[in-house]
Amino acid sequence: MEKRAKLLSNLEDLQKSYEGKKISAEERAAWDKAKADLEEVNRLIEEEQRSADLAAIRAAVEGQRQNVDNDTEKRQMDAFRQMLLRGINSLTPEQRDAITGVDGSSVMPTSVAKAVEIALAHTGGVMSVAQIIRTAKGENLILPTVNDTTSKAQIVAQYTKGSKDAPTIGGLTLGAFTYRTPIIPISYELLQDAEFDITGLISQLLAEQFGRGLNYDFTTGAGAATTTPKGIVAAANNVSAGSSSAITFDDLLNLKKAVDAAYWAKGKFMLNQNTLIELAKIKDDENRYIWNPNVAAGMAQTIMGHEFVINNDMADIAAGKSVVLFGDLSKYRVRIAKDITAKRFDELLGEYNAIGLTAFMRADGALADAGTHPIAKLTLTGGSGSGSGAGSGSGSGSGL
Repeated sequence: MEKRAKLLSNLEDLQKSYEGKKISAEERAAWDKAKADLEEVNRLIEEEQRSADLAAIRAAVEGQRQNVDNDTEKRQMDAFRQMLLRGINSLTPEQRDAITGVDGSSVMPTSVAKAVEIALAHTGGVMSVAQIIRTAKGENLILPTVNDTTSKAQIVAQYTKGSKDAPTIGGLTLGAFTYRTPIIPISYELLQDAEFDITGLISQLLAEQFGRGLNYDFTTGAGAATTTPKGIVAAANNVSAGSSSAITFDDLLNLKKAVDAAYWAKGKFMLNQNTLIELAKIKDDENRYIWNPNVAAGMAQTIMGHEFVINNDMADIAAGKSVVLFGDLSKYRVRIAKDITAKRFDELLGEYNAIGLTAFMRADGALADAGTHPIAKLTLTGGSGSGSGAGSGSGSGSGL
């Protein structure tokens, strides 16, 4: 990251030195090399981050497995592992009862399901910051929202009757869309070699696949009642930028201004890695870069003093696109309903000496907005836009 910061500074110096003159072949070569060096450093950072994320997933899975300490859970784990290794027909009647769901799928043991959910939080994007709610049933879940930002204490004279100021009460409805992973091919050789840790391997694979699918919808979903969840971009309050191809310091100030100050303490930016590189070039009014890479160990990177979340399902900088979010991202709610189930296919990939495995989970997501708009999005001018926001924010408090 320290090398990336130096390369960014070098690119800026080269850009300034080229302004207003014809670029020679040598100068063009220097520019191309600087850009290539930056791209290579970005690639290495991404690989290191992915390695760290996978290590966190493995640690989460291992931690959940070590917490298996009751008889019911042990029976479920033994039955589920037997199903993965040798198929549903190899189970005893007691083992079948322990993990078979109403649709014939194998219900994942609680520890494995929790490991998948924990691992989802390490896949980055929306799942890493949202509040996750797990429910035992799949019917609609209605969460209350309250907006009392106009209510305030007042001075009253003695023996004066108090006034009534009822808060605005609403509701956030979360459904349960069914998500299915693609069929995962698992060779018999791998089953034999990985017998000791097959549940951990499956947890990791499923977490990655569910993570990609859920993050895409929770980021870009339009919110059609029966089709997709309402993603965090569509739900955010809209702020228009002054350009169709670039972001300025003033644009970011206006974005922050659109969010009630009560949310600033937990406020974070969300953007993709390409947009981050563009923001890294912006300086404030005192000629300081707004991006602080904080290369010291344990220090969070910040933009304008706020942490940021990389979400590569966010749009690149282009006309009409919503490219940066700011606000209390934890106000986005993710609901995971009931059990995560799996099905094993013995015949489908038989010619490849492999089995097939697919899994199902039910989930929905929505922004809890009580009228104070905890998150805003910066949309570049031009194009058809990325969905309308929820109106302009105002008030001096925060909704729940």
